[in-house]
Amino acid sequence: MTHFRFDIWFPDPIQETSAFLMKVVNIPPEGLSEGIININAVSDPAIGQGSWLQVDIPISELENSGLGGSSNIQQIVIDLLTSPDAYIDNIYFYK
Repeated sequence: MTHFRFDIWFPDPIQETSAFLMKVVNIPPEGLSEGIININAVSDPAIGQGSWLQVDIPISELENSGLGGSSNIQQIVIDLLTSPDAYIDNIYFYK
C-alpha cells in the first residue's frame, strides 16, 4: 500500500482555531508508532464547512510524521479537537 485516503465533511461553522486530528497506529511486535494527520485552517486540504474534503496522504508522509511502518496498522484514532461534529466516509488504504 502506498496511500491512505478518506473523505470528511464538517456540518457546523468552522472557526479559525477549528482542528481535526487523526492518528494511524501501527502495532508491530517491536513497539507502537503513529502517524498524525492534522486538518486545520492552514493544512492542505484546509478545514471547511459544508463540503466534502478528500484527504489522500502518501504512506511516506505518515512515516515522516512518526509512523514506524505499515505492516501492522491496527487502529485509526479520531479526535475532533475543537470541531463539534464531523462525518467521515470512504476510509481506505491503496496502492
